[in-house]
Amino acid sequence: MEVKDFLSITHVIVFILSGLFLLFIDRPYLKKKGYTKDEKICRVVGFFYVFGIPAIYLLLSMFFK
Repeated sequence: MEVKDFLSITHVIVFILSGLFLLFIDRPYLKKKGYTKDEKICRVVGFFYVFGIPAIYLLLSMFFK
């Protein structure tokens, strides 16, 4: 089984763009409205999308080639 079978570079790019949207557009809006709990969740998910998904992709592509 290859990584390309269930995760492609397009998926990774979409996750990164979603994470950037969460961090730079959605998070300040939530902070401005006073939703501190939602803002913290948004920050964690955004960082995971930007840094975690590419790391998982690289690890899986190294081990399942």
